[in-house]
Amino acid sequence: MGSMYTVALSGFDRGDESQFRAWFEQVNEELGSPYALVADPHADILVIDIDSIYGQMDWLRTQGSGRCVVAHTAGSRADGAHRLPRPLNVEDIRHVLHALTQSQAPPERSVPAAQSAAPEQDVSPVLPAQRSEHANVGSRQQQNLTRAPDLTDPEENPPSATVQNTPQPPPIDDSPSPPSVLLDYLQPGALKSLTQWDVDGRLKLILDPATQTYWGCSTLKPLVAGLTQSVQPDALVAMDAAAMTRQPPKDQPPLPWSRLRWLAALYAGQGSVIGFAPQQMFKLARWPQIEREFPRHFRIATALMRQPSMVDEIAAQSGASSSEVADFVNAYLLTGHVEAEGIDEAQMAHVRNSLLARLRPAA
Repeated sequence: MGSMYTVALSGFDRGDESQFRAWFEQVNEELGSPYALVADPHADILVIDIDSIYGQMDWLRTQGSGRCVVAHTAGSRADGAHRLPRPLNVEDIRHVLHALTQSQAPPERSVPAAQSAAPEQDVSPVLPAQRSEHANVGSRQQQNLTRAPDLTDPEENPPSATVQNTPQPPPIDDSPSPPSVLLDYLQPGALKSLTQWDVDGRLKLILDPATQTYWGCSTLKPLVAGLTQSVQPDALVAMDAAAMTRQPPKDQPPLPWSRLRWLAALYAGQGSVIGFAPQQMFKLARWPQIEREFPRHFRIATALMRQPSMVDEIAAQSGASSSEVADFVNAYLLTGHVEAEGIDEAQMAHVRNSLLARLRPAA
């Protein structure tokens, strides 16, 4: 390659980064130290852990930018010239660095190339301008990757088209009714004290209304049946708070009630988005907490992050089924992580109520 090139990491956790650095230094020395590991997002070579949340974001920003990227992933394929398999090992790092060294088209360097092209006496005034332009270009690229498409073209997409195509959710009966599903008992004031819920005769949860947390089951799928069925009055038993203080649950950190609401909404639509027409477009408002039991949710969230899309489009981009995407949208509409294009907050509040009301007919 003829000169030293800089390498930066993105999306790595501390353990993997520490291990990578140790093996990188070993292999780099074997090759005659043609690389320098730096903390610079504009390095000549980016090694991105594309299986992590922040790495996936950086990966999307580099698409079409011409950057030299090494994708660190457990997947068998990556949309890039170089792939560093997961988990890390020294032989794979050696293979990648050898491939970069022997490449006939070494990674293009922006700032050093500008320095060599400019006359020596002009280096001082030219570099700041080039760096500013480089930053502006990077900023524009990031904006282009994250900006939602313009839906206000008067000929192709009338401003009110999305709202007009979205049917109003069915009216909800606001008259008081006795609690029937667990979510009713999670409403403020429904439980007066620490309560044990017998989910199915074997699994029991402890519900604490004071902190709105629960104990007893760290996974979610075993709770699905209990959340979508009627709760019998004798399944809820008041507990002695003093006894709980003396003998707290072992190795069971308290979990928020919001996880139970999210899980109920995930299964409320049974494969269809509640309250919206098929042509409704959705977008990711902020990155959600991805539960390990639902690994495809990461791909769905990534597809939603790119641009507002319809359910079928998101399914095609993520590789998930349309029903999985619809369930994802329902759950994260409830939490506010997903938004519907062209829908105001009053309509969204109505939709969220419809999500929870959908559970009662089956209960």
